[in-house]
Amino acid sequence: MLLLTAITACTPSVPFTETGGTEIPETKSNYALIGGAFSLSPNGEWLFSTNYDPGTHQTTQPIDHAFLYSFSEASRYPVRFSNEATTLLEKEGLVAESGCWQQSRLFVPTAFRRSIVLDTRTGPPFEWQAHGERPCQRDYADDSNAVSLVRQNDGGIELRTRQGQLIRAFSPIPVIGTDIVISEIHLSTDRRWLTWSVKRPTGSVAGNTAAWLVDLQQDPLAPRLLASPAGTVRFAVDSTKVLAQTRSPAEDRAWVIAAWELIESD
Repeated sequence: MLLLTAITACTPSVPFTETGGTEIPETKSNYALIGGAFSLSPNGEWLFSTNYDPGTHQTTQPIDHAFLYSFSEASRYPVRFSNEATTLLEKEGLVAESGCWQQSRLFVPTAFRRSIVLDTRTGPPFEWQAHGERPCQRDYADDSNAVSLVRQNDGGIELRTRQGQLIRAFSPIPVIGTDIVISEIHLSTDRRWLTWSVKRPTGSVAGNTAAWLVDLQQDPLAPRLLASPAGTVRFAVDSTKVLAQTRSPAEDRAWVIAAWELIESD
């Protein structure tokens, strides 16, 4: 996480419909998570959303209302539990996150170092199975485009891979207040686009979050506000779009996943 130089103290509510975003059909949910609301399969076909509300769901089965979304079919599918998965969850509970993918399989960890798994090749209908270990961890181990910003003593910023490889060094990005923390940051596969979501350390998700995008080929950099409030943000696997979970402009308590086409700047 990184605190950045300020030019604005707060972010107003900005619906995705005003910034060129389009709602992905059938992705409505009732809760937002910063950094874990949805994940994308490596082949770009599937989106998995936790739809997890820790204020109302039982801790033994916190993803009863999770779903898979097929981009090619524009359809949403529920995921049921096998008897073994139900027994495992009753004993261990789950971590509130959207898991990580290994090819066609999605793993979501329990609170005690095991996991449940579903395989997209075996449905629909889709079913969680119990699994004996965690083959991958949070922070999306299969996401090669997850990066970090590192602030230097002279005020400059370095953009690095999770393994520490330097991608680019540049001056501070003047977009957000010093009391706002970046929760996640991702780089497009062509290393041209950078996206991130931010949250104030106090207050609700609804009133204190935003998703941003910047074209790293611009000089000077001109970050673009995608939506506020907003939670998880990701690039599509082919980096033709950026996706973010954000508030539905049509339904006050609902959240949807919206997408923005990545186009060249003027």
